[in-house]
Amino acid sequence: MSKKRYQSSKKVVAAGTYGNFANLESIKDFPLICYRHQGFGNLKKFLLQCRSSSHSESIGGTASSRASLGPSQTLRTHELLSMAIQMLKAVQHLHKYGIIHKDIATRNCLVSEIPAKISNDRMYVQLCDNALSKDLFPNDYHCLGDNENRPLKWMAPETFKSKVHNSASDVWQFGVALWELFTCAQQPFSEIEPEEMLAELEQGIRLGQPYNCPDELYGAMYCCWQREALQRPTTGQLLKVLDEFNVQLRKYI
Repeated sequence: MSKKRYQSSKKVVAAGTYGNFANLESIKDFPLICYRHQGFGNLKKFLLQCRSSSHSESIGGTASSRASLGPSQTLRTHELLSMAIQMLKAVQHLHKYGIIHKDIATRNCLVSEIPAKISNDRMYVQLCDNALSKDLFPNDYHCLGDNENRPLKWMAPETFKSKVHNSASDVWQFGVALWELFTCAQQPFSEIEPEEMLAELEQGIRLGQPYNCPDELYGAMYCCWQREALQRPTTGQLLKVLDEFNVQLRKYI
């Protein structure tokens, strides 16, 4: 494997591939790019910290329906929605090239803060495929007697039955990730045992509406959890719904 280090404004610190950069014909696969990340880090950990801070404020007598980032910062609905839209655009980009993610969740995202002079949005979210997420969040993965750890509580019914992964199963997982955002990373289906998940889903059990989640957004989540894959929206349809709601929401900011 050849490696080459870079110093650039894009913060690429290294790239690796099987082959040799000096001989492009020897490169048989896409190179692995290593970026420097300066931000809050893992999105799920960040949301958990927000929830903890918000809970502490409430105990202290300052009730808040928003996740606290610090003494004077909070995650507001339009910021959570912006983060969701960024995640969805990333999924849509992957699907455009025929790539199925298979593990869409807040634990597989990075988050950082954007300087106000650069963007109207404050949070920048990147969807990743974090190989360490199974080690960082072991309670998010379970096996059903086959020694294969899977994110069972994020999975669509058809994935349980035949291990099918497609754009529709990614949409199901995005709905769960959206629920995670608006609950500040609560565990989905925490009261259901992993081996009971498929039966519960087939009986119509779905995640409930977070208390601070607008009806329009919960409706978008719920559409992602249609039992039949063909009845779920595409990423393009979902993006249109979220973008339209975002426009309406920002009129009141």
